[in-house]
Amino acid sequence: MKRLSFSSQIAIVYTLIVALPIMIFVFLASEYFRVSMYESVLDDARKAAADDARSIVLAVDQMERLESIITSDYDLLRTFFFAEPKDEDSLIETLRYDIKNIERLQFAMPQVYSIRLFIENPNVPERWPIVFREDRLDLASLPRWSYNYRDDLMGNLSAKSGDAFYLTEEILLNKRHVGYLQLGMRMEDFAPFAFREGDALRVDILARDGEILGAGNAEAETVLARIGNGGEPGGSFVTRAGNENLIVAYERIARLGLTVARATSPSVINESVSFIRLGACIILLLSVALMFVLIKFTTRRLFSRLYQVMGAMSELRSGNLDVSVSVSGDDEVAEMAAAFTAMAARIRELIGEIKTEQELVTQTEIKAMQNQINAHFLYNVLETIKMQAELADQADIVESVTLLGRMMRFCLRWRNHQVMVREELEYVRGYIDLMNIRNDYRIELALDVDPGYWEFRIPKMIIQPVVENAVLHAIEPLGEDAVIEVSVHPDAVAGALTLRVRDYGPGLDSDEVDRLGHALAGSDESSCPVGGIGLRNIQDRLRAFYGREYSLKIVSTPGSGTEVTIPVPLEDGR
Repeated sequence: MKRLSFSSQIAIVYTLIVALPIMIFVFLASEYFRVSMYESVLDDARKAAADDARSIVLAVDQMERLESIITSDYDLLRTFFFAEPKDEDSLIETLRYDIKNIERLQFAMPQVYSIRLFIENPNVPERWPIVFREDRLDLASLPRWSYNYRDDLMGNLSAKSGDAFYLTEEILLNKRHVGYLQLGMRMEDFAPFAFREGDALRVDILARDGEILGAGNAEAETVLARIGNGGEPGGSFVTRAGNENLIVAYERIARLGLTVARATSPSVINESVSFIRLGACIILLLSVALMFVLIKFTTRRLFSRLYQVMGAMSELRSGNLDVSVSVSGDDEVAEMAAAFTAMAARIRELIGEIKTEQELVTQTEIKAMQNQINAHFLYNVLETIKMQAELADQADIVESVTLLGRMMRFCLRWRNHQVMVREELEYVRGYIDLMNIRNDYRIELALDVDPGYWEFRIPKMIIQPVVENAVLHAIEPLGEDAVIEVSVHPDAVAGALTLRVRDYGPGLDSDEVDRLGHALAGSDESSCPVGGIGLRNIQDRLRAFYGREYSLKIVSTPGSGTEVTIPVPLEDGR
């Protein structure tokens, strides 16, 4: 695939610089319009759900007021409870009067289409459609509120009335059972919104205990499942039903166990937003195409000198280090051409320097090999001296040369930067043995090593310099038998293997310990006190191997000796 020219790339970049903010603005503006419309639809849904819930509460309040009026009529209740056969004429007259009053109440509340009294007393005659015998219906099993309720008490007349909403309440006279009061309201009058046919954009829902009361559809079932039976008094959300979203608001009527919801489809909003975005994209694409042509034509004329620099770069990449470019003018392109020419010259210089450095590295490696050869020569000389001492029956000289040879082999293994604890301590023991041969007093080396860490790897020559300091500064000045303790134990809390070297010499005062600590922390070896250069070397190697958090710790008390602690990370020595 052919690579785009530089002018084309510049044209694309500048076109995008202009086009992208416009595209973002169009998207954000349309999104703001969509969100605003969604909020408007959601507010309408909330208001509709609240109005529907309020209309149900008003209907229920109306029925409860009517219930209160009837059940508080003390004379009527006494008539029902105490009626006897001998009072039939007066009872009929009283019933006629009271029933007319109830019918007037029903006329004043036209939504209540049914008022029925079910009386337990068999001496009370039935007066349809108001007064019935209690044993006509099993009213004790009915809840206070019944939805979609229908009975066959009045035959065809009851069937024509359809499903209704009923209030059923026991009538009591001084806590004595009189019968039941049943007030009915047609479901279409109780919740007319739930029985209207929904359209493609809106559906109203009335539900109780997960069951839809009224007209329902697949969308209503989906919405009701999302609402659930939780205890929230109301709310709103957006859900997916079928192939589109629905904006839903709902209210709960706790005392009735009802949920009222309004679900609205935002399809019109989505179509409007899509139309706006499509139109804006078409206009934007045409503008971008025209802008690209104009910018490309302009940049091609402006960047003709830049192509000269690009050609020189291609030659440099192909291996021509003698390339140079000259561009007239004093602008950025001319500066770039001059910088490129200088860069090519600098590359030639660096290549020459690299060749020189490679020669120096080669010479250094040769010298390292020569040093190794010289070490072998020293071993051979020591072996010759040892043989001569054996022939002369000089046991002390033989032992000294043997110890010295072992120590030199350990020191001159320049390729090994780490050794096992066992190897380091063998070297220390050889050093102590040499000191004991040389001096007329004896130095005892007391080792305390955790059994699992003899093979642990530590930096080479990290314990011996500390032991040597102890011999030179704590034991030799006294010239007496002495003990040097070396312990190796893990510290699980710190995650380190702790190497400790302890002597029982004259020790250091606090000022001397502070000077030694400052010398170890500094960068100038000349500032180290006597005996500090070896410790400084250990400190530098610890930091080089493991980082600055690993440092020597020196504790000393005048008259009690000195203890040097060397930490080595546990995970690095396995």
